[in-house]
Amino acid sequence: MAHSLVNWHRTWRKWWPELAALIAVVLLLAAEPVIAMWSDRHGVATGWFLCALIVILMLYGVRKRFPHLPLGVASGWRKWHTMLGWLAMAAFLLHAGPLPPEGVLDTVLWSLFVSTLQMGAVGVVLTRVLPKDLDRGGQRQLFERLPGMAWALSTRCKTLIDTLPESPTSAPVVRYYRLRVLGALSRPLSWRTRLNERRLKRALAELQAVQKHLAGATYEVASEVAQLLVTRTELERQYRALYWLRLWVEVHLSLAVAAVLVMLVHILARYGFRL
Repeated sequence: MAHSLVNWHRTWRKWWPELAALIAVVLLLAAEPVIAMWSDRHGVATGWFLCALIVILMLYGVRKRFPHLPLGVASGWRKWHTMLGWLAMAAFLLHAGPLPPEGVLDTVLWSLFVSTLQMGAVGVVLTRVLPKDLDRGGQRQLFERLPGMAWALSTRCKTLIDTLPESPTSAPVVRYYRLRVLGALSRPLSWRTRLNERRLKRALAELQAVQKHLAGATYEVASEVAQLLVTRTELERQYRALYWLRLWVEVHLSLAVAAVLVMLVHILARYGFRL
């Protein structure tokens, strides 16, 4: 019972921003008829409310550009960004409706906002799932450092293989290292599939199976090579997770910037030129 309560508490702490924001979205959408009756300038009110939310949401990007400034904890900013993102979705639906409007400019703006909100929803899932791969079995590394670290592992493996004594008994071991282990370590890091990770795990299992039959320097080399395979597997996992997170951020940010620029044109068209 206590274990279930602990798990429930952890789940609640993890997802409460999304749940609170969804409740606010439902309440805001349900109040839409009342808002429309209360104000004959319903579109203007919701439009400026949406603009205010977008300005606040953009502050999260500013916070990420200056992580060392005393601007609060990043996790807290991320939670508020998520909640306000859901509110922005509700404000957008109140202002523009669920279907594309008429006119080229409004259609483009509607499409950009919908795409940005959809990518934001994708990000909620990615930031909950992919960090598990970053936290398993090792310290998080910078994305830019991972290829160099992988290359260093393959170089170290080659050096270890070259230190093995040349003899009729060690020749098959050296050949195995070069074909199977070094071949798996020398492949570029992959962001597409887990194929490299499966190769590394298979090479590690094979190495552990023959390691008990080795002795002396060959056994010591096998032990270090096994650790290199474990480390490379962690690098593969981190590289793939960080790649998709970075790609999502770039796409989401690009769509958001495009939406803001078109929104400014929309405001000028409405108030500057009365179009």
